[in-house]
Amino acid sequence: QCRLEPVRCSPTMGDCSSCERNKPSECTMCPVLVEPPEEGDARSLFDGQVEVTVRCPELAATLEPLEHLQLNFDAMGAVGSAWRVSEEPAPQGFLAFGGSACVIQPKCDSGTATAASGEQFQDGTGTASAATGSTAASEQPLNGTGARRRVLLALPVWAVDYERAKWLSALTVPETWLFCRLRRTICTSAFGHVVMEFDYPAGVVLKDWFREHGTMQEEKAKALCQGLLQKFTRLRDTPLKLYGLVVPSAIYLSGDGALANILPLGCLLSPAGARAAVLCHGSACLAPELSQAAVRGQLEDVRAGAADAFAAAALVLEAVSGMSPKAIRNPELLGRLPEGASDLLLRLLHEEPTWRLGCEDALLHPWLSSRSSPETLAK
Repeated sequence: QCRLEPVRCSPTMGDCSSCERNKPSECTMCPVLVEPPEEGDARSLFDGQVEVTVRCPELAATLEPLEHLQLNFDAMGAVGSAWRVSEEPAPQGFLAFGGSACVIQPKCDSGTATAASGEQFQDGTGTASAATGSTAASEQPLNGTGARRRVLLALPVWAVDYERAKWLSALTVPETWLFCRLRRTICTSAFGHVVMEFDYPAGVVLKDWFREHGTMQEEKAKALCQGLLQKFTRLRDTPLKLYGLVVPSAIYLSGDGALANILPLGCLLSPAGARAAVLCHGSACLAPELSQAAVRGQLEDVRAGAADAFAAAALVLEAVSGMSPKAIRNPELLGRLPEGASDLLLRLLHEEPTWRLGCEDALLHPWLSSRSSPETLAK
């Protein structure tokens, strides 16, 4: 344990009864605090929404920050000759864990884009890295206009598991996979970054959908829950581990509220990158044991499936009620959910991972197979 001097517990790092406001505490549950920076802090990192301050000097000294950057993708040789950088901002979910991102589109939208198939891309050192993916599959219509968009994401080399990224970029996935497709991965060693090219995600960001349509009806909430649990379970048979590193801005829904796309960024992070993502860009969707493991530098000891189950439940809870995982322990708020939903979410959001219901077992819960009531989840 290391001595912390918290002003208040981080709302994103789990509940900790031993932390008290304005009092020093010895607590590994709250190593990262969401507070305005103060003079003398070991390190401050800005994630675009809140100021995240690491107050433990020993921890800050060993933490590589994942910061938001503005990189020139053309100068890095990451943009194919048939493509150009668009002025459109990159979707927020790609920047959930820092780095730099941009949208690219064909120079001639009416033509066929071939950049993602056989073209060679310079890696910044004069060495070409071959792109992956098929030309036919790369021709993805956008809004029926024939225009196409992709997203380039650059993260520091140390933050990316390059072998996993190459494995995923070489994978030809069916539409039912629902994880946003990674087209190619190149290491721009001269710039110290790995650049990954993704398909532009289809659908509407979870929070935007919620803002437009309000809380979900029970039937749609069940479908979302089943979709997330099924997709997270599917990762078990792959080299990828998500560790629950998913945020609401990385979840996309179709117009009718069905699960449409998931950004698999958490699967592509190295142990050091995952540690920085947890400590620098915390989210209420993250399982509480992740922060403890990140402090110790032992994320590999975390049960990835248990963390995924927590994240799925947290996302469903937010979509149907706007509540955080902490709020579900409030009997009054819990009473707003149907009995079956509250039982399942409580089991999935258990703070102790060994007692938490796993994704596969959760799919067998009676609520997901029962007929929906006419009431919505949020009364």
